[in-house]
Amino acid sequence: MGLGKAHKIFARVFGKTMENLKNIAIQFFETVRRHPEKPALLSDSGRTTYVELAGMISVFAAHFEYNGVKPGSVISIKTDDPQIIIASLFASALNGCGWVYENADFERLSDVQVTHKFAMWDEDEKPRGDRWNRIDETWQRPPSGYAPDKPPRFPGFQSDEDVWVYLPSSGTTGTPKYMEFGHANMVKRIQACFDEFPTGDEKCVFLFAQHSPPTLFRALSLLISGGSLVYGLDPSVWLTLGVSHVFASPRQIQELLPEEPLPCKLRKALIGGDGMSEALAASLLQNFEVVVNTYGATETSIVLQNRKTLVDDGTVRTETLWRDSDVEIVDDAGQRVAPGAEGFVRIRNAYLAPGYLKNASAEGQAFRDGWFYPGDKGVISREGDFATIGRQSDILNLGGIKVNINLLEFTLQAVPGVNDAIVFLLEEEGKQGFLVALVQADEGAVRPDIIFEAKIMLASAFSSEVVPDRFIFTQAIPRIASGKPDRKACIEQAKAARDSQKAT
Repeated sequence: MGLGKAHKIFARVFGKTMENLKNIAIQFFETVRRHPEKPALLSDSGRTTYVELAGMISVFAAHFEYNGVKPGSVISIKTDDPQIIIASLFASALNGCGWVYENADFERLSDVQVTHKFAMWDEDEKPRGDRWNRIDETWQRPPSGYAPDKPPRFPGFQSDEDVWVYLPSSGTTGTPKYMEFGHANMVKRIQACFDEFPTGDEKCVFLFAQHSPPTLFRALSLLISGGSLVYGLDPSVWLTLGVSHVFASPRQIQELLPEEPLPCKLRKALIGGDGMSEALAASLLQNFEVVVNTYGATETSIVLQNRKTLVDDGTVRTETLWRDSDVEIVDDAGQRVAPGAEGFVRIRNAYLAPGYLKNASAEGQAFRDGWFYPGDKGVISREGDFATIGRQSDILNLGGIKVNINLLEFTLQAVPGVNDAIVFLLEEEGKQGFLVALVQADEGAVRPDIIFEAKIMLASAFSSEVVPDRFIFTQAIPRIASGKPDRKACIEQAKAARDSQKAT
């Protein structure tokens, strides 16, 4: 993993000089003191202990400082290595600077100036531009002037409200909206995840990207709790390494689990990023003792959990566990609806983001009167159970017929020979938009047969007006880190296919 074993002695000595720092890293180093040789990161190729990760964090903080990083700086990190991401996050907290995962459009979308850029690259793969600092083998030890017997005192944040992390919204529309989170807000979010790892012996696999918001809070919480981050996509390796928890989107977990149940059940599946059908829950409960479908957003953190278990007759029992958030279902006028009635979801809690950077229009729509409106439609039953039933943007008006796009996609995905599919309107300048189905077919499936069956099933379930005007086949449906379709990338694929047909 990453740069290998960081400097243990530097970590041990450095850890004894931090008591006066008011910083989230203090909590992590307290865990290091209790469990220095416990594995913090695990894979089938090796492990990194807590004290080794602590050494890596302190060495990174020293290198950041050596390169001019100070309180108020903003650093950008570019790497696929989860160990580097974790180390740079904790290190940035020690330096008291802002942290963002590299996105070429970040400065344009946020008006925030990145002061220092750090990345890992091979000799022939340097990122474009001249602002990059390379993370290489020299980062396995402190820079010149930083000795293990005289570890530095890093400044930390000057105020608990100082910005620590910049995070994007899910970006399902293709254009992420950035938010800034102060140190205090991030600490609250991390601490709110402690109850997911109550014993401190949890070993968790995260299938979301390490830099994605759903993973960041939980990964830092797991490490401060004393658990282990496990990296690997093979369920048989999970069993070998003693994995207890798997955090994934519905599609990610479906694609990885074998058809036959695992030899023994894992403790818990944490499913986020999208809703989950009862059929999928029942299937997952063949491999997990408990399945938890989390609901929330980057703007709000975790709001609630739908805990699912199997009862004796084989059915799935769902219980909504409410977190410390106010959740209401309201009508178009913002008035609360009766229990059991459908409406629009709004959320209020102590973790709420302050708004969007450089996007007043989107902020005005989503953040109103102390509430966040995620755009979801939902219902709270008389028993207090919560369910989402789609999004405001999911409703299409096709020839006067209003239809939920999710229902179209579920129907298409049930067509024999279809592995995955999404539906969207493709706009053409000066013309009315037309409905497109982007389809990933099973290997060996006959495409004309898929189109024929799809048209029959859609027309029967809805009407002929909702049958896509065009079916476009692709090797894979582009998806974002949460597992949801990347609709902008899908539309670009459809436009390229359309332009290619015009050219011929």
